[in-house]
Amino acid sequence: MNLVRCLLVLGFALAACDSGGEPPAHSHTAPHGGTLVPLGDHFANVELVWDSATGRLEAFILGPHASQAVRITAEKLDLTLGDRSIVLHAVESALSGETVGDTSAFAGELVPRQDEAPPLGGSLTRIEVFGQTFENVAFELEPASDANQDSRESSR
Repeated sequence: MNLVRCLLVLGFALAACDSGGEPPAHSHTAPHGGTLVPLGDHFANVELVWDSATGRLEAFILGPHASQAVRITAEKLDLTLGDRSIVLHAVESALSGETVGDTSAFAGELVPRQDEAPPLGGSLTRIEVFGQTFENVAFELEPASDANQDSRESSR
């Protein structure tokens, strides 16, 4: 009988908590201080880390909660920013054992033009993660936060 009462109380408590509105927004923190670009509905993420002082642009492929690196087979990632193309090449790491064709990290260069100011609108042309292909994934790129600069430099 006590179990039935507990279940009834739990059911009433849950019903009372339902506001009938939209669920709260779900978000994750970019581990390298960059711009988190979701792929699909909570499927995976690409973190774009742009050091505007040096022009280095990095991409990190991350799982659905942006907490774990995900290796992919691509040798490069193609991005568009306005009327220009940016290529990020696969980064090898002796520490993690990642190689071209089996990596979660990519890097290239992005030097903004005189007439460009952040955020820079662009798109990831094509990426395949966990066997699913995503095309023309839009993003707004901001320079990475300075708070994570030390962690980015030590991971290179």
